[in-house]
Amino acid sequence: MARERFFDVAAVHPLSPADLAGVRPGDVLLGVDGQAVRDVLDYQFLTAGGGVWLDVRRGEATVRLRAEKAVGEELGLAFAALTADGIRTCGNKCPFCFVTQQPRRMRRTLYIKDDDLRYSFAHGAFITMSNWTEDDWRRVAEQRLSPMYVSVHATDDQVRRRLLGNASAPSILAQLRRLGELRIQAHAQLVVCPGWNDGPVLDRSIADLRALYPVVRSVSVVPVGLTKYRAPSDGVRPHTLDELRATHEQARAAQRRLRAELGFDFAYVSDEVYLRLGERPPGAARYDGYPVYENGVGMVRSLLDGWARARRRLPPALPRSARLLLVCGELPAPLLERAARDLAQVDGLEPRLVVVPNTFYGGNVGCSGLLVGAEVLAALRGYGPADAVLLPRRMFDPPGQVTLDDYTLADFQHELGAPVLLAETAGDLAAAVRCLA
Repeated sequence: MARERFFDVAAVHPLSPADLAGVRPGDVLLGVDGQAVRDVLDYQFLTAGGGVWLDVRRGEATVRLRAEKAVGEELGLAFAALTADGIRTCGNKCPFCFVTQQPRRMRRTLYIKDDDLRYSFAHGAFITMSNWTEDDWRRVAEQRLSPMYVSVHATDDQVRRRLLGNASAPSILAQLRRLGELRIQAHAQLVVCPGWNDGPVLDRSIADLRALYPVVRSVSVVPVGLTKYRAPSDGVRPHTLDELRATHEQARAAQRRLRAELGFDFAYVSDEVYLRLGERPPGAARYDGYPVYENGVGMVRSLLDGWARARRRLPPALPRSARLLLVCGELPAPLLERAARDLAQVDGLEPRLVVVPNTFYGGNVGCSGLLVGAEVLAALRGYGPADAVLLPRRMFDPPGQVTLDDYTLADFQHELGAPVLLAETAGDLAAAVRCLA
C-alpha cells in the first residue's frame, strides 16, 4: 500500500455496509483494497464497485475489515474533510482575487486561496488549472472527473496571464482541448474587468469557447467584484452602469447567435448584472437547466418563479398578530420588496424588510451572501422586537453555523430575543410564515 494518509471518519451511517463491517467514528481510513485514500474522490472511486477491504487505523493498531456491498451502493462513511492533505492553494496573483480583499480577523477559511481540482469536481468551485501536474491529468482521466469548473477570464494567453498575474500560466485553450481528448467536460467563467477583458476580448473569448463545444458546456459572464480593502493601484475597477450595460448587450448579442447555432444560450450573464441594471432576468427556459446555478446564474429567476408558487401556499390569516423581519443585502432588495407586499396581504402579519448596506466590505459588494453579522445585528436593533427574524442562508458558512465574522445563530437569537430562521428559497420564506400561523 502507498504511503499512509490520515483520513478521519467523522460518522458511520447505522446499518450501512461500513457499520456492519465494524468501522467506527474516530477511525482513520488508510486504504481501500490496498490503495491509499487521499480524499473523498478516491474514496468514491475505489468503493464504487462491490465488496471492498478497508484498512483503518484505530488508536495504535491497523485493522483490515471486509465490507460487503452491492455495486453502486454507498459504503456509509462521512469524513471530517473532503481531503486528507489540505487544499491545494493558488499561486496566481489575480488583481481581483477576493481572498486578497479581506480585512484581518475574519473567518480563517476566507484567507485560503484554493485552486484545487478536487473541490472543483465535488463542489463546482472554479479553478484556473494553472497548477496542474501530469499526475493531475492522469487522475482526471482515470476517475472521470467531469465536469470541471474553469476560471478562463480570457482565451487570449497574454490577456489571461496579465489577469492571473502569472506570466508562465499555460495556454487555457490547449488545456481545454486536452480535457476534450480525455472526454472531460468543463464550464467556463469569465470575470470581466472593464478595460481588461471586455469589448473585443470578451467577444473573442466567447467565440473561442463556443468553438470547443461540447467540451465546454457553458460560459458565465460575471462582472468583477471589488471591496474597499483592495489596493486600487493596478487599474482594476468596478464597471460603471454604462459599461455594465454595454457588456450585457455584448452577451445578449452572443446569446442570440449561439441559440441559433446550438439551440441554447451557452453564454449566461450572472444575476448581478440584471439586479444592478434593474432588469428582469430571462425566463427559466433560457437558463437551460441551470448548469451553473451556484455561480450566481439563474438564482434570481429561480426565486421569482419559486415565489410565484410559494405565495399560493400562504395562509389567509394568522391566529395572532406577528411581526416578521426579512433581512437582505442591497442588490436583491427589489425582489424581496415584492415578496413583502404579498406577505402584507396575510391578515395579522406585519412583514418588515431590513435592507442592510454592506459598508463593511464597501466597493460594489451588495449581495446578501457577503453580509457580516455585526452589521446585520446593528441594523436589526433599529427595528424593535419581532416574532421571527429571517436571515439569508448564504451569509453563513456551508454547514449554516457561522457568518463571515464568526457570529452564530445562537448569537443572533441571544441578541434579538426572537427565533431566527435561515432562508435560501422562496419556499423557505413561505414556510417561515406558516410556522407563525
